[in-house]
Amino acid sequence: MLHALLLLALSAPQNPPVNPPKPEQTADARTRNIPERIFQLADLQTTTVTIDGKHKFRLWVMDSFSKRQEGMMFLLNSDFKDDQGMLFVFMRAEPQRFWMKNTLVDLDIAYIGSDKTINTILTMKALDTITDYSANRPSQYVIEVRAGLFGKLGIKQGMKVDFPASIRARD
Repeated sequence: MLHALLLLALSAPQNPPVNPPKPEQTADARTRNIPERIFQLADLQTTTVTIDGKHKFRLWVMDSFSKRQEGMMFLLNSDFKDDQGMLFVFMRAEPQRFWMKNTLVDLDIAYIGSDKTINTILTMKALDTITDYSANRPSQYVIEVRAGLFGKLGIKQGMKVDFPASIRARD
């Protein structure tokens, strides 16, 4: 009897494997839930940031320790556009260092002093937790966007960054 039950169980139709969505089928991260993320993009405040008076970005505001810690983790290139990224806001200008733990895409990073002038630009490699991606000088703000974008747009150290004065760190 046990042998018959085992044969019956083995011959029962199996559920076909579920295939992960292809990149072009992946929902936009602004509307989809990314289970690994604490802060879903749809729930984050955004602000318009202008660099050098002409390059406009719509950035998610990372204004608390836990938001800054999560940053761009677990996002794919398909989850954001060239004019999107993150603005990290700190209480004061201090030495800043970023890493790429759980960050799946290469990113450009701009460190910005309290006078809203870019002091350092670097390109960071996905999942790189070893390289020291530190600013040259104390920074109060940091912008992350898709890798290669700053070079493509001619954005350089010394350029001014503008965003609303109401954007401040909460902790």
